[in-house]
Amino acid sequence: MFEQGSSRGHLQESINGDVAFPATIKNQITASFSTLKGSLENKQVLLDYQWQFEQDAKKVAKKQI
Repeated sequence: MFEQGSSRGHLQESINGDVAFPATIKNQITASFSTLKGSLENKQVLLDYQWQFEQDAKKVAKKQI
């Protein structure tokens, strides 16, 4: 995930230079699309992980009873 300081609709100074509102929007859109792209490219890996997580959780739950 991507996190950045908000420009709060204004021009803000940061240690990396000025941050303007349009740049924060562009960064958020870029991060969103790259997250979607990565998810699609790793779809099967993520689905396998999700399935295995559920199986492991069921085993732990049975031990707790």
